[in-house]
Amino acid sequence: MSTNIGFIRHSAFGWIIHQKIISTGDTYTVKLTSDTDGPNLGNITLVTKGYITGVNRATSESVVDRIPGYTNKDRVNLLAGTYDFIAKKDSEWWCINKRINKDKLPNVDIFLASTGQIIELPVNTKLLLCEGSLSVGHIQYDSPQAFEVSSQETVFVAGSQCYGFIFKE
Repeated sequence: MSTNIGFIRHSAFGWIIHQKIISTGDTYTVKLTSDTDGPNLGNITLVTKGYITGVNRATSESVVDRIPGYTNKDRVNLLAGTYDFIAKKDSEWWCINKRINKDKLPNVDIFLASTGQIIELPVNTKLLLCEGSLSVGHIQYDSPQAFEVSSQETVFVAGSQCYGFIFKE
């Protein structure tokens, strides 16, 4: 087992976002120096592909599986310790890190849409589509793609399962 995480840097709406890619069988470790909750971790993550499992190294207790749609944004009661993760399938997640964004995190909501779902985005919506495809009329947009709805409400149709961030500031 080895750590071999691919890394692609993106920017959207003035923020830096990292896309991380890991192959089946690869591992990584996360160390938390104190008990915390998701909003205080220093990053916001969203899993968009695959399946990753993890355990607390000291207790062997399993943590919540990282599957598409998982986010740490709303997690509570994360105990200090070392956590070992292994990709059970090729996996991807997106991370907005506080340190690389001048010690700030954006106010975001997680965007999820199922294939065929109709999504109405109001004026001033800023969406980073991390995974999936959206159509407006006969035009299809594949991820990654940033959308800023500026003049009128826009109606999208999800061409596949979609995951992303809606920036609220």
